[in-house]
Amino acid sequence: MSATPAMSAPARLLLLSCLGLTFASCVRTAPVDDGDVTADSADVAADAALPADDTAPDVGMAPCTPTGTPDRIWLGFNDLPENMLGLQPVLHGGSKRGFHWAVPPAEWTIEVHVEHAAPWCPDGHPALLWGPLEGDGPAPLAAGTPAGQWHDLGEDGHVWRAVIQTPLPGGLGMFGLRAGIGGLASDTVQLQVAERTPAIDPFDKIDNWAITFSRDQGKLSVTFKAGKFKVETLKPGKADGTPDFDEALTALGFQGGDATFNAAVRKWLLAAIQRWMRTFYLLNPDTGAINADSVRIQLLFEGDDGLPAADKRAQLGWSQIAVGGEDPGWKPGDNTFFGRAQVDWHNKVANDDTEPDLGVFTTALVRMVLTNSTGAALMDAYVPSAGGAPFGSVQGDAAFIQPGFDAEALPPGTQRSRGLQFHFVAELLTLGIASITAHEIGHSLGMVRSGLPPKGMLADVAGPWAVQKVPGGHIDTPGFNLMQTGSSFSFGDLLSGPPRFAASNLGYLRRRLLML
Repeated sequence: MSATPAMSAPARLLLLSCLGLTFASCVRTAPVDDGDVTADSADVAADAALPADDTAPDVGMAPCTPTGTPDRIWLGFNDLPENMLGLQPVLHGGSKRGFHWAVPPAEWTIEVHVEHAAPWCPDGHPALLWGPLEGDGPAPLAAGTPAGQWHDLGEDGHVWRAVIQTPLPGGLGMFGLRAGIGGLASDTVQLQVAERTPAIDPFDKIDNWAITFSRDQGKLSVTFKAGKFKVETLKPGKADGTPDFDEALTALGFQGGDATFNAAVRKWLLAAIQRWMRTFYLLNPDTGAINADSVRIQLLFEGDDGLPAADKRAQLGWSQIAVGGEDPGWKPGDNTFFGRAQVDWHNKVANDDTEPDLGVFTTALVRMVLTNSTGAALMDAYVPSAGGAPFGSVQGDAAFIQPGFDAEALPPGTQRSRGLQFHFVAELLTLGIASITAHEIGHSLGMVRSGLPPKGMLADVAGPWAVQKVPGGHIDTPGFNLMQTGSSFSFGDLLSGPPRFAASNLGYLRRRLLML
């Protein structure tokens, strides 16, 4: 497929109203009761005098003549926002508590942010101080300064970013890290350096996942009467010979042609879902290849080369999740869950999220789309139950999935309108299914653990990083966070761009933040 297109603002706005998308999920294994999390105070020793900046420019950076003075600097690590660094205690368990994060000896990142309104350019790398917090506190890192590079953030200033390739002095234990540049000093950040043991390493080896779309546990029925859709499962739990995922595609108007067209559209939609999921986990979107910044996970769909047979997956250590069907426990008027998965703190075992009450429930998604007034108005011209002409039933529809197809280049008319609508709805549908699937897999990878770091991942903690406190196993940070709940979504989130894992989640997934 071509590159996943950037979603337009109107499409993002309609994603909630048309799909009613929510990642609310419950888990078969009850969340672990972590109890009170004891954390050292975020208050650290007074800053020692910072050494003069090293004026030698970093490798690959063109020398420049600095002008102006920075307004402030702050130091972070693993791309965490400043308010999530543990610089201030937070209210948790009825009292104010400090917290700190744990990192492995190497393979984590440092970022020094320079905020400036007046013109300014960097000249050399920041001065770094590192060491135990007791006594005089951190000392100049001197020759141990890691190699890094500056990045121009436009109106947001500059950031210097370095990967810790070689362990910093001192071995394991509690340390403070501070930076200085241009006569300014950052706050001291408290870090615990811990061994990345097999017991706490979520990805000591590549995690293999099979995503299946062949589940068949009932017949999907969609009827249209008096301007309203009714979506139900007939004979729930009894196979009818057609995968539930395919029935969902038919109900939404994506299987209206001959066998060749229907198979091609299904393949095209699955490729889009897979591409979104690879993007979420920072894999190569075209091949799924893992690079240095990726999550160490392999996501294979049914039919992909290298996927073991279903009866061999468990013994080979593969996890799997099923996409399709209805939540068996759902009743009209109940809360709707679009997915459910096992929780596996530290990702230690192969998880089977294919059981009837686990996985991704596409019937719930169809129900939300068609029983929502905006979604119904958007789809009724293509939904067969409403007398619409599904995709594939009109001459010219086959062109919609051809490489390079551009509906906007067509003259005004039926084919242009249908082509625009096809790609618009397909993008919403594939993004929705990919997001829910990535969210549920995220639970089985160990997210999001309640409590304060380094034991928890700030779920169930109200802090300045949280838009709102949400139920355990989820966290609502600004933007379209894959691990938040449906109740915490807003139109502002949709406008922020496609969903993504928050920096704290990615730090864990990329083995750069350790949950002890």
